Amino acid sequence: MNDYLIIIDSRLPKAIKENLKEYGELFEIPALSGYEAISGHPDIYICQSDEMIIISPDLPVQMVKELKEKIAAKIVIGTSHIGTRYPETARYNAVVTKEHLICNQRIVESTILSRFKNRKPIHINQGYTRCNLLPLTNGGFLTGDSQIKRHLEAENLKTFYIEDQSAILLSGFRHGFIGGTVGIAKNHLFFTGDITILRGGGILYQSLEKAGFEIHTLSDSPPIDAGSILFIEKR
Repeated sequence: MNDYLIIIDSRLPKAIKENLKEYGELFEIPALSGYEAISGHPDIYICQSDEMIIISPDLPVQMVKELKEKIAAKIVIGTSHIGTRYPETARYNAVVTKEHLICNQRIVESTILSRFKNRKPIHINQGYTRCNLLPLTNGGFLTGDSQIKRHLEAENLKTFYIEDQSAILLSGFRHGFIGGTVGIAKNHLFFTGDITILRGGGILYQSLEKAGFEIHTLSDSPPIDAGSILFIEKR
């Protein structure tokens, strides 16, 4: 498990960082662009696929250089900067799998559309797609968005769903989203907090375990929406 670069918001609590260090090398994004709550969120700056990551030009040159030195995936710099409000803050917030590109096609960064045009597109209205959706390694998905769930199930895609996200923490907002609380490496799921605190979270936990996932709870607190935890294989 130590062959990963783990990309996180630098503002994650120290205890969570210490727990994550057991599984790889941390790469911390400071508050850069967008509004305060999401200004260090990895999924605001980076769109991830297995073979490539597309990065906002807002990420400092030195950080991009370090990424190129450390990870195996190809790095492509997008054209759109992160603005201060939606939809400019959601240009890179898409989900890419081996078969699908899931995003709001009206707002997504053009480089993502062109680089992944061989994937089957699934258009959804939720611009913060990746915040609301985690692709799983068994071909399924985890979401708390009912519209996304309907779109995926219409494509006969397995979906793990949590209806109540009200206990997920996101500074300045009523709540965050489940996709922003979690990262995945192979069959390991890493949550920033205890998902059994969420209404329906215990059932979700059991369902994910039954599906073959090993769940790591990084703190005993309610889950924090930190813009996801991105695990990227190192060179």
